[in-house]
Amino acid sequence: CASTVDKLSPIINELIAKNKIAASIPNNVNELPFHIAIQQGKLFVNDESNSVARSIFTASPAALATRDCTSHLYPFMLAATVPTTNDQAVIEMGTYSASHVSTDTVWLDQFSSCFALLMEDPTLVLCH
Repeated sequence: CASTVDKLSPIINELIAKNKIAASIPNNVNELPFHIAIQQGKLFVNDESNSVARSIFTASPAALATRDCTSHLYPFMLAATVPTTNDQAVIEMGTYSASHVSTDTVWLDQFSSCFALLMEDPTLVLCH
């Protein structure tokens, strides 16, 4: 079962290619597209299946340092909240296409995503 974001991935990528500003426009509840992608389980790694989060970030890098208006979390923190204890929930979110994914793989992908986001802007963990 693919998520809405997976079904719309080609459309999202095409929209961003034609109009990069679209990646900076919040929805009606003030959520940025990058935050939505991360919340939908689109891990931020260099992987073809996760190109939506990378495409949105490339078009709107300021989203990385912007807190989500609902959770007040930075994207690297949001990535840490993607469900990982139930493989089926992760599969249903469209993050993985395998019928069974080990918990270790899920945790490694989640950690890799958080780490990749932090590497884009390590200053996000500094005390202000």
